[in-house]
Amino acid sequence: MRIASIKKIEEGLYNIQSEPCIGCREAITVEITAPQLWAYNNNAYIENVLPDATPAVREQFISGTCGICWDKMFPQDEEETNWIAVVPDMDTLKWKEE
Repeated sequence: MRIASIKKIEEGLYNIQSEPCIGCREAITVEITAPQLWAYNNNAYIENVLPDATPAVREQFISGTCGICWDKMFPQDEEETNWIAVVPDMDTLKWKEE
């Protein structure tokens, strides 16, 4: 989890700002409590630091990619495709649709 800045709002309450998105350069700010900040400083999983945040918000703190840019990079198909690896030998790796 990457945090660009931490600002104390009041005792026990902080605003954390993400790094700017690698696509659109937008940053987001989230309010967290002192126990959440403590969890972050002790390398807790982001799901424990930001349990009420959306997956898109958590992803921006993990990878630096906002939800909109993530969807542009990895569009979802109407029909989900399952891919399997075809490995004839260890030097070759090919993918085919299942």
